[in-house]
Amino acid sequence: MLEPFHEKVRIKKNTSDSLMKIKRLLILSALLLCSVSYSAIANWINYSSVSDALEHLQKAPSATVTKKQGWLIISLAENEGLAVWYFSPEHNAVRSAVFKKLITEKGGGIETEITSLCEASKLECEKATREFYEMNDQ
Repeated sequence: MLEPFHEKVRIKKNTSDSLMKIKRLLILSALLLCSVSYSAIANWINYSSVSDALEHLQKAPSATVTKKQGWLIISLAENEGLAVWYFSPEHNAVRSAVFKKLITEKGGGIETEITSLCEASKLECEKATREFYEMNDQ
């Protein structure tokens, strides 16, 4: 059985762009080398699977749904700020990865926390993670 790939990152946006890119590359490199058990991941995104998250979020009355480069993006307010959910492009009618970006204001700056769940092979999860960050850098 494949282990889902997971990441949880906190980045303060009030730093310089070049420092942000360096931090992001270091974090991504470290994250690509590790994975955690499925039960721990489910608690971090609050859904048991990618399809479960998609099903519930699409029904949320305040959800705004858009698409970008094949990714399905669902935005909605959460207690602390804005949650933006990115569902990977469909492959064989299945979306195998979801990334949640929670944007909050803390201490006079903007903080971004990213959590993810990927139900594909480690190689496919690494690819989805790279594509997610590339799309967000545009």
